[in-house]
Amino acid sequence: MGLSTYIFLLLASLTSSMLGAMPLAASDGEDLTRHTLYMVPSPAVASLEQLLALPMAEWKAIPGDSINLGFHDNENYWFRIAVPECTSQTQKRVLDIAYPLLDNIELWAVDGQRVLSREQGGDRFPFAQRPMDYLGFAYSLGCETQQTVYLRINTTSAIQLPVLLWNEEDFIRGHSKLEKVFILYFGSMTVMLFYNFFLLLSVRKKIYLYYVFFLASYLSFQLGITGLGFSYLWPDLPSFNNYFIDKPLIGTFISSFLFAATFLETKERFPRLYKLMMVSNWVFACWIPISFFVSYSLSIRVVIVMIIYGIGVGFYLATASIMAGIRQGRFFAAAWTSWLIGTMVLALNKFGLIPRNLFTENAHQFGSIVEALLFSFALADQMNILRKSLAVVNRSLEKAIRHIEGENQRLESIVTERTADLRSKTRDLGVILENLPQGVLAFDGKGQILPTFSQSLTHLLAADAVAGADIFELLFDKSSLDRDAMEQIKATFQICFGEHRLNFDLNRAIFPDRISFDRSGSQRIFELGWSPLCSELDAIEYILLTISDVTELKVLEQQSHLLQQKSRILEAYVDGTLLRLRSFLAHGRSKLGDLIQVSVWDAAAVDAMFREIHTIKGNARTFRLNDLAQKAHDFEMDLSAGRDNPQALPRDRVRMHLGDMDQKMSALLEFVDALSRDRSLSSGEGQKASFDERLWQRFRNQLPELLPPDVLKKNLAELEYVRAAEYFQKLGDSCPVPGGKPAPEIACDIQSDLYLAEDGASRIQDFVVHLLRNSLDHGIEKPELRQQKGKPGYGRITFRMFVKNSRLVVEYSDDGDGLDLKRIKQKALDRKLCRDPGVSLAEAVNFIFLPGFSTAEVVSLTSGRGVGMDAVRQDIQALGGTLEWTQSIKDERMPFDIRITLGFSKFLVCDVNSKAA
Repeated sequence: MGLSTYIFLLLASLTSSMLGAMPLAASDGEDLTRHTLYMVPSPAVASLEQLLALPMAEWKAIPGDSINLGFHDNENYWFRIAVPECTSQTQKRVLDIAYPLLDNIELWAVDGQRVLSREQGGDRFPFAQRPMDYLGFAYSLGCETQQTVYLRINTTSAIQLPVLLWNEEDFIRGHSKLEKVFILYFGSMTVMLFYNFFLLLSVRKKIYLYYVFFLASYLSFQLGITGLGFSYLWPDLPSFNNYFIDKPLIGTFISSFLFAATFLETKERFPRLYKLMMVSNWVFACWIPISFFVSYSLSIRVVIVMIIYGIGVGFYLATASIMAGIRQGRFFAAAWTSWLIGTMVLALNKFGLIPRNLFTENAHQFGSIVEALLFSFALADQMNILRKSLAVVNRSLEKAIRHIEGENQRLESIVTERTADLRSKTRDLGVILENLPQGVLAFDGKGQILPTFSQSLTHLLAADAVAGADIFELLFDKSSLDRDAMEQIKATFQICFGEHRLNFDLNRAIFPDRISFDRSGSQRIFELGWSPLCSELDAIEYILLTISDVTELKVLEQQSHLLQQKSRILEAYVDGTLLRLRSFLAHGRSKLGDLIQVSVWDAAAVDAMFREIHTIKGNARTFRLNDLAQKAHDFEMDLSAGRDNPQALPRDRVRMHLGDMDQKMSALLEFVDALSRDRSLSSGEGQKASFDERLWQRFRNQLPELLPPDVLKKNLAELEYVRAAEYFQKLGDSCPVPGGKPAPEIACDIQSDLYLAEDGASRIQDFVVHLLRNSLDHGIEKPELRQQKGKPGYGRITFRMFVKNSRLVVEYSDDGDGLDLKRIKQKALDRKLCRDPGVSLAEAVNFIFLPGFSTAEVVSLTSGRGVGMDAVRQDIQALGGTLEWTQSIKDERMPFDIRITLGFSKFLVCDVNSKAA
């Protein structure tokens, strides 16, 4: 719609408003304004008698061409009307006060000083009390005498007094025409209201709700201001009149702002103006409940100010929308202008700024009809635009549908080709499954095996019926798994199926990788592979299980590993450390036997298991028994799962690890004993003598004096006593050094005439290996860091053993960077191993002996689990010993220099090469 069209619509709306000023008939009533005087309210004039006694000089002429004195709440205004003479004695006349909002009217018809008649009326009285059925106030006047009419008016509305004098017949005809105009007006607006209401029910858009609200509010206002509501709807409820003026006006402007904001998309196009309109609506809405508690005159004046403000906002919005080139803006501007001109005329009229006449009283009604029509056309235009848009969309959809149909045909051909290819591959898969030596199957959430599986399963599991069988009954019931382990696996499967595959990954450690299976009395070793089969949303639908019989392979592998371990034993036989090796294996097997008997699986049991397995791993690496060390490391990995929650520990795997390690160490010990027997026979030595422990404790310090050196040496060997210097001489040579560090210099200073019982020497070896491992992994820095501090690139470790005050003493130190006590304290607090932030650094040094404590950032094959120093503490306590730090704290660091005094008594000081010492 162009600008010229907008101008045409605007002119049409103005023309409609001007039509409201045309007379209803050629013989309208006579305007008595020029015959009317008024008197300013005065306390001295309280009755007609007092009024008649006043001189004519007290009366004032009406300013202007109409009587409009504005708002004067609770004040009595007196009016004097000199009624013109009748043209004949039989003439019937009607005095018409054509303003239905006056609250209280008292009328006296006077002839000189004689009162001819008295009437009282107003919208504070029931409609039935009016002398004539008329929207305003009409009174009959006779022609017998010359009459003067006195009026006393008290009202909260504007004091407007349109006084007309009619012939009775003309009044009836004029009133009839006025009612027809009202019927036309209200009929048109009601049609618009219901038309848009039914559109609202059909399209269910907010914009129609706001427009229906607008029309309903404005119609309610018109019912009140024209008096039609009082005349036809609530004639016996005068108090309703005031409620149907200011309240509907507020609703009109609230709804018009909401309608305009939606119709012109103000929120997106004019965001600041939108916020202003919404804030204004809240202010308007808040005034509604307030208006019930203030006088009508105050309320209507506030509302009129709101109307003037709303008119300004409406004009600005109309102008902005036209300048922005918004199509709906033309409709809005034309409709808004038509309605606002009539409304502004009404507001100015009520304030007494312009005279009251037929135009100023009715222009807003004709403007509102034009506005309603234009808005209805605008909404219809929007629907038309929407239909056109939908038509374009439909054409696009039809084109897309044709394209999709073509694509579907192409996809059908592809699916046909793929289906044929899939059938071919399925046949190939069937051939593969028939000839695959491994067992392959899939099962669902109920544990039932799917129909597709490899044929070798029937042989592997010695079962004729596989499809539909329960996986637990078919496989696990005949396995080495205990009942607890099976229940745990079942429960884990139940929480995995239907959930994200992450659940499977988090619980993967619970599913066994290897089991022992009883196949018709023959024990077979199966390796198991688990894989989840997921939907497009990564929800687990099935579990794929592969079963490989590795019994023969494991036998060959064990034989190969055993040969490798035996080669290491032969090396120990050659280099003289065989006795130390045997002591380690015997002591380790004893500890494994204790662990196998564990029945209470609590945190203390898990910590003890960690210490013993970590000790075996360290000693195994020292003797280069790599297979045994790797087994111990794998065992530690599984133990990690139960460190924080012992109940989550996979017990079947723990027992499997313990059995494997015991079997390996038993085979190695048997081989060592065979070598020891061979060496004994070749050297002419007999069987080891048994001895009385109590006699030994009594006479051990006297033996060097009683026996010759050669006899003493022979008896010490038979009693499994070893020379300490020889036993520990190559301890450091076989200890692996971490990558990036050179081998340290190990200075061993061991009392040369010191002999130890073999089991005691083995226990000391255990904690010394842990100390060495700690120095190599944590204490000694890398070469470049050492050189920056002025140290040689290689580290130095000092190991001393001697007897002092009849007690065996071990001293150990390294020249590394020492213990970072501040870091140790913080690590202990972070791991909740210590809960006292105020603990001193001197106390914090002992945190390194707590189970699970480690400062390593990464767990490696040899360290990082917080087991080694805990094992040191336990071994020292088992030997009745104590540990003390021999240096003091410097710069928040403690040098690693310790002295261990043992309560171990099975040692002897003597020189068997010369004489007793």
